[in-house]
Amino acid sequence: MVNVWAPEVFFDEENNQYIIVWASTIPFRFPKGLEEENNNQRLYYTETRDFKTFSPSKLYLDPQFSVIDAEIVKRAPRDYVLVLKDNTRPMRNIKVAFGNSPLGPWNNISAPFTQHFTEGPSVAHVGKDWLIYFDSYGDKKYEAVKTTDFIHFDSATVSVPEGHKHGTIFMTSRGELNKLLSEK
Repeated sequence: MVNVWAPEVFFDEENNQYIIVWASTIPFRFPKGLEEENNNQRLYYTETRDFKTFSPSKLYLDPQFSVIDAEIVKRAPRDYVLVLKDNTRPMRNIKVAFGNSPLGPWNNISAPFTQHFTEGPSVAHVGKDWLIYFDSYGDKKYEAVKTTDFIHFDSATVSVPEGHKHGTIFMTSRGELNKLLSEK
């Protein structure tokens, strides 16, 4: 194994457990495709209820290309979206796939909705829109798109601190925000 990186945690409320998804390269496990053997990433996962015991690691997604940076989004019961980075050269952009479980299977992988050299998606549901924030590292800026259906995407205006890179967007109450800010 070459690496274990880009972990994401999703709470599966229907099964009362956490799903941890990450990218790893295991040389010669998958057809080489466009990537060298030391960068031919696939997604793997484990499940836990307590972060003390974990299920055996399993393959999460093999889309037939190098893939990293997966974020699971629950829209409704049995309606999930996986936001992922196609890590193959020269693509290196963000796509989505659809499934009826947080464990997949993932179908209908989309065309990219970001330009080349984008990664690290983070998703927030705001009103009727889903905002997908991402690192546009080719342009050295942080950007976002908005969607209501994960099929059509429009640019969204965002303001983040100078130099911001990957991050996780989460919703919180004003009280919790004030508490966090007071602990500086």
